[in-house]
Amino acid sequence: MNSAAPRSMRHPGIDRLRGLAIVLVVLHHIGLRMPLRDTVLGEWLPRRLLNALNYNGYEAVFVFFVISGFLIAGNALDRWGDLSRIDLGTFYRRRAARILPCLLALVGVLALLHALAVPDYVIDRHWRARCAVVARVAAVGA
Repeated sequence: MNSAAPRSMRHPGIDRLRGLAIVLVVLHHIGLRMPLRDTVLGEWLPRRLLNALNYNGYEAVFVFFVISGFLIAGNALDRWGDLSRIDLGTFYRRRAARILPCLLALVGVLALLHALAVPDYVIDRHWRARCAVVARVAAVGA
């Protein structure tokens, strides 16, 4: 393990870029269920901008993953000094500790919404339910 103290300094530019990517992804997902022009945003923003916000959310996922990869690699370099010296067991335990609590909470909320028969959250076929859980786990774990 590297004896140097890990960086505690935030990168405001990276934080802003990641925040923008998250907003674009959320707007994209909202736009998949309902046109953004039918939301409160439609009262304030021109249609062309709303279409761009909705469309660019797809690419924002890639931006988010690139930034995340950069931050994960930077943290690994700070911790172990060289990528070849990474302790894979520790690395994956730390990643799981970061990802699994939110993933399990999300799956729990979605299962509760399904059990309560909330419209748009009910999966009507068992094989779809299994596929949905696997797809969500794969998406969050990526």
